This record gives sequence, structure tokens and C-alpha cells, in this order.
Amino acid sequence: MLEEFRTYLTHKARIKDKYIPYYLKWVSDCYLFFNQPPEHPLSNDQKQEFLKHISKTQEQWQVNQADYALRLYSFFLNRGLKGSSEDLTDLEGKWKELQEETRKALRLRHRSLSTEKNYLI
Repeated sequence: MLEEFRTYLTHKARIKDKYIPYYLKWVSDCYLFFNQPPEHPLSNDQKQEFLKHISKTQEQWQVNQADYALRLYSFFLNRGLKGSSEDLTDLEGKWKELQEETRKALRLRHRSLSTEKNYLI
């Protein structure tokens, strides 16, 4: 599960490669702290308890990084982004549809080409 999360961090969350091991460590440490498998989502109370626990020995920026890593992991679990190519293909199709609708709306309002490019980035 954590390898799929690593892929998610690299490609979707766009976390820099040098920070990814730390994000994985925070998530792994949190699940070890509660002795739960990484497939099960944690409650917000559990996350806060873990953050409070590590704040005793870690600096504030590390606690913030751990908090962000746990939020990303929760999002990853809740969205079911586990590398399913069918889901990604469907999302890409919907995204292209949305881009085309936006393009049509901008052109209907006679917006400039640079505005259109900025909206569609």
C-alpha cells in the first residue's frame, strides 16, 4: 500500500523526490504507533494523538510535515487512487470534457487567448 502511496506522491501530489521518504516514514510510524494495517483509515482523533506524541521529540516543522503526510494519505485512501488505469482513463476523459466546455465559455465571452491558456493550465 505504501508503494502505491509513493507513486501517488510522485505523480499526483507532486512532492519532491527528496521529501518522499519522510512522508512515507510519518505515515508508517503513525500506523505502527496504533498497530493498525495501512489499509484502514485513521480517525482525526488518532492523527491528533500521534501528532501530539511526536511533538514531544520533533520540531514543529516536522510535526507539520507529518500532519500534511497523514492528510495526503487519508485523501489517497478515501479517493481510492490505487493505480487503477480504468479510473485514471475515465478521469482524463472527464477532464478533457471540462476543458472543452471551459474553452467554449471563455470564447463565448470573448476572452483573450492568454486568459484561456491561464484558465486551462
